[in-house]
Amino acid sequence: MAEAQALMERLENAVVKLEALLSNSHKVAGMECGTVNGVDAGVAPFVEAFDRILNGSVAEFLRNSKILDGDVKLH
Repeated sequence: MAEAQALMERLENAVVKLEALLSNSHKVAGMECGTVNGVDAGVAPFVEAFDRILNGSVAEFLRNSKILDGDVKLH
């Protein structure tokens, strides 16, 4: 039982360290995202940019490839 308790304490310490690393990784280059324990208070600029690409040119490509059908639709 003592071994299980020690293992749980080690696991908890590892989780705390990982959460601290994750929290610090969102502060790179002034891009504070407001993430605490996996709860996001805002959207990072790179996520917004990715969404614009998906909703813009990628969505247009998919629409047009369905119209053209054949190999273009497949790709």
